[in-house]
Amino acid sequence: ASYRTEVSFLEIHNERVRDLLRQDQTQSHSLKVREHPKNGPYVQNLSNHLVYDYSDIQ
Repeated sequence: ASYRTEVSFLEIHNERVRDLLRQDQTQSHSLKVREHPKNGPYVQNLSNHLVYDYSDIQ
């Protein structure tokens, strides 16, 4: 069997959503929460990072 693990990390503060894993944090960047008809809510443009082992998320 094979598997794939991805991680995202976000902060919600004062009704603003921020991507905590985004490389370029120099500008204030508030993300939008959207809703997919089948998959439910998601954060548009939130970065996903492929994780190979535990050290990738420490």
